[in-house]
Amino acid sequence: MKFKSAASLDDRARPHELWDRYRVLRLEAERERNRSDHTPEALQMLRDIVAEWGAETGLLSPDQPNKISRHMAEAKLRGLTRLLSRFPEFVSAAELAATEQFLDMAFGIYEHQDPTVNSADHKDGFGFAFVVQIRVSPHNLDYAGELVPFVPVMHYVPPELREAAMLGLPPFVTDTYTVNDRPGYLIIAPVFDCDARRQSRSDFVRTSRRTVQDAIDFARRLGACVIGLGGVLPSITRYGQAIAAGDAILTTGHGGTISLVMANIERALSRRDGGANPALGVLGLGSIGQAIAHEVITRYHGELPINVCDRDPAARRRFENSIQGLPDAHLIGVQAEASNLISQATIVVSAVAGRVDLDAHGAVKDRLDGHFFVDDSQPYSLSPRQVTDRGGSITWVVGHTGPGIVRHFFDYGTMVDRNHDVFGCEAEAAALTAELNSRVDHGLSTEDAFGQIADLAVRHAATNRDVKNITELFDRHGIGLAQPQTLQTTADEATTIDLTKQATRAETLGGADNRT
Repeated sequence: MKFKSAASLDDRARPHELWDRYRVLRLEAERERNRSDHTPEALQMLRDIVAEWGAETGLLSPDQPNKISRHMAEAKLRGLTRLLSRFPEFVSAAELAATEQFLDMAFGIYEHQDPTVNSADHKDGFGFAFVVQIRVSPHNLDYAGELVPFVPVMHYVPPELREAAMLGLPPFVTDTYTVNDRPGYLIIAPVFDCDARRQSRSDFVRTSRRTVQDAIDFARRLGACVIGLGGVLPSITRYGQAIAAGDAILTTGHGGTISLVMANIERALSRRDGGANPALGVLGLGSIGQAIAHEVITRYHGELPINVCDRDPAARRRFENSIQGLPDAHLIGVQAEASNLISQATIVVSAVAGRVDLDAHGAVKDRLDGHFFVDDSQPYSLSPRQVTDRGGSITWVVGHTGPGIVRHFFDYGTMVDRNHDVFGCEAEAAALTAELNSRVDHGLSTEDAFGQIADLAVRHAATNRDVKNITELFDRHGIGLAQPQTLQTTADEATTIDLTKQATRAETLGGADNRT
C-alpha cells in the first residue's frame, strides 16, 4: 500500500492564493466588525431587511435541497453582499469582501483537481483533517454565532435563517492546523438539521452519509492521512464504518473525549474542600455514555457511589447486562429519572441527546452548591445558566494543546483560547497525526507506522483500552485539560448579540469555572 505525504501533492498556485487572500480578508472583517458599535436596534433592522429579502427571493427558504450547487450558493451569498452593501455605515467593506472570497475559496479549492491549501508552508510529513458539521439550526439558535467568523455577512442574517443560507455549499476548509510543522485542515461537512425535518430518519442518515463521504474524499485530496470525525458524524456513519477512507486512517474521537471527561472528573475530585461526600453520576447510556460509565466504574467502583441514568428501558437493560459479573454490581445505581441522579451525584457527566431542563416542572428544586457538571453533549444538554444559577459549576469537554499543535483561527465561536483549546475528538486526530509522524521520524517504516496508528484509531464503541491508548498519546504530545468553559447565552441574546465578538467575551470571562 502506498501513502502520500502532504509534500507529494500537486502544489499549484491558485488554491494557495484563494486561501491566503481569504484568510487575510477574514481577519480584517473580524477587526472591522469588532470596532463597530451596533446597537441591538440597528442590528435588528438589518436582520429584518435580510429576512424580507429572503422571503421575496425564496433564497433563504429551508425547503431548498441540500445539494452542492455553486449557482444556488452564489445567489445567496453574492445576493446578500449586494443587499448589505447599501448600508456602509453598518456593514464594512471588509465583511463583504471576505464573504465573496469565502465563496470563491470554498468552491475553488473543492473543485480543484488536486487541491492543497498551504502545504508548501510545511515540511515533509503526514497531515490530517478534522471533519465536523455546523451546529446551528432553526431548532437551536445558541450556536448562531458559529458561522460568523468564516462567513461575515451571517452576522446580519437572522439566526433562524442562517442554516438555509448555507445550503448549496460543498465541504469546505474553514481553518488550518499545524501539528509539529505538519499541516492539518478543519473541514465543514454540510450536514444540516433541515434534512431531518424534510426526510425520514433513514433518508436523512443515507443522504448525510453521502455528504460525509464527499467530505472524506475532499480531505484525502488535501493530503490528509489521518481523518477525525466530530459532532454527530460518528453516529451517522456508524463509527465511520459506513464510509470509505481509502488509505487514510479514520477515527471517531471517542477515546479522546472520554479521556478528557475522566480528567475533568479527577480535577473536580482534587478541588473538593469538604462538603457533601462525592458521588459520581452519568446521564445517558448511548454508545459514548455507556463507554464513559464503564470507564468511571473501572476507575472508581468501590471508592465512590456511582449512579447512571437513561429514560430508555432498553438502554438500561443493555447497561445492566454489560456489568453482570462485576463485584458488587448491584451497588451501581441504574435510574430512569435525570432529576434524581442530579440531586444525588456531586459530579455529573452528561452524554445525552437533547436537553435536560432543570427548571421544567420544578425538576431540580435543590441548590447545587459544590456540584460539578461535565457536559459532553453537542448541542449541549445542560443549560450553563440553569446550573450556575443553582450554585453549581459546569464545563464542556475541552482540551488544551501545547505549542506543537495549533489551530490558527476558527474556534467554533465558543473557545477561550482559539489556537490551543480543542474538543476531545479534535485532539484525538491531532495526537494520532503527531504520533504517526514521530514514529516515521524515528526510523519506523511508513507501512509499519500506518499499521500501528490505525490500530490506535477508534472506529467502534470505545473501550477502556482505547481510552488508555489515547490518554497516553495526549500525555506524550502535550494535550491536557483546558480551563473549564461553556457557551453562556440565552435564546433572546442569541438573536441580537454576536457571540464571537471578542470584546463581548472578554467582558464576561469572570470566574474560573465558567467561560463564555
